[in-house]
Amino acid sequence: MFVQKVFLKWGRLINSPHHLQLALLQVTPPGPAALKQLTSIEVASVDMYDHVVLLKVWERQRAWLDAAQQPILVAVGGERSEEDWGRAEIGAALRLSSVTAQRRLDVARDLVGRLRMTLAALSEGRLSYLHAARLAADTAGLSRLHAAIVEATVLPYVIGRDGKPGQTLAAFGRTIAEAVITVDPKAADERHQDAAAGRSLTDFDTGDATGGVVVKQLPADQMRMVMAVLRARAAKTGADDQRTRDQRLADAFVGVFADAHSRLDLPLAHGRRPVTSLVLDVDTWAGLADHAAHLDGYGPIPPAMARRIAADSDFRRLIIDPLTGHLLDLSPRTYRPSQALTDFVIARDRTCDFTTCGRQARHCELDHITEFQRGGTTSRQNLKPACKHEHRMRHHTRWRLEMQPDGSAIWTSPAGHTYPVAPFDYRPLE
Repeated sequence: MFVQKVFLKWGRLINSPHHLQLALLQVTPPGPAALKQLTSIEVASVDMYDHVVLLKVWERQRAWLDAAQQPILVAVGGERSEEDWGRAEIGAALRLSSVTAQRRLDVARDLVGRLRMTLAALSEGRLSYLHAARLAADTAGLSRLHAAIVEATVLPYVIGRDGKPGQTLAAFGRTIAEAVITVDPKAADERHQDAAAGRSLTDFDTGDATGGVVVKQLPADQMRMVMAVLRARAAKTGADDQRTRDQRLADAFVGVFADAHSRLDLPLAHGRRPVTSLVLDVDTWAGLADHAAHLDGYGPIPPAMARRIAADSDFRRLIIDPLTGHLLDLSPRTYRPSQALTDFVIARDRTCDFTTCGRQARHCELDHITEFQRGGTTSRQNLKPACKHEHRMRHHTRWRLEMQPDGSAIWTSPAGHTYPVAPFDYRPLE
């Protein structure tokens, strides 16, 4: 066994000339000196064993860089406030959505503030940013004292203790959850009630004209009940059913809503029942061309799928000019836009017009760029969809929006940075 280990060691020294250097880097604190050494090592110059070592050393270096960025995020975002406008500057600068920017800012504030032991461990490369962010998020509702107790309790589990490796992100989450309940059981019950009050449902794009739905913050017992019903429904299948288990579950989920769809009494939104719009050019609709169509709230879909949907009375069809890629222009001269103009602006811009916001236009407010009382018109050139947060931000902060003759817009941040937003072009890709 000893001879075998010697041969393996010498083999690594021959096949991987950076073997000793990497071995030292594993115990060298991350920082500028280690980074300089790492950038001189090419992946092709080491063997498979040292590929893994190189990966681990780079991960420690990345943790150090993440730690260094946290005070900067706080400096840009500023102190917590009711509106927290600072997230807009971060989101625009880093091309992040408002939700992601807010999450990054919240984590930074906690790490720089009440979780300094975690920030120090991150700077030393002893845990990843994902672990640190999980601890920050899961202790957000605790007092400073209780957060410190939980931090001191759980950090040894993620760093490694008694010769055992640190926990994975999932295992660490369970450890945090137990520590949070233990430190204050009564408050844990209250937080559960508050969390359940924030339950929500969102949809998202998964590519190739498919999407998904996420339901968050259901009480655990209700979540298990939903899954039990779906599994029972998915189990009702014939012997010749070739669908996978996951496909049967997904189909069972859709089936629940398909059965209920015709019986719903749905409220109005922007003067319309919540019917999805389909935008396609007239040639594709007639079957003379095969251009991509656009499904409101989703994006491009294949032409055959578009023609199938276009025949469904539950979808509103909007036809575009194939030469310009634009919808027809509708411009009433009153303060409140007509239904036709509202439909037009929502279909034209598709989402909130802020540079990084992806909230669907049909869920936004229509904002006059130049205020109506100051001479602004209720027209396509002066109307943009804005989510409630960005609408308030434009009117209560130094963020400014300027429309351009070509239909594009330019946002200017309080720090003086500019972020252009191009108009959406419905024409097919060439």
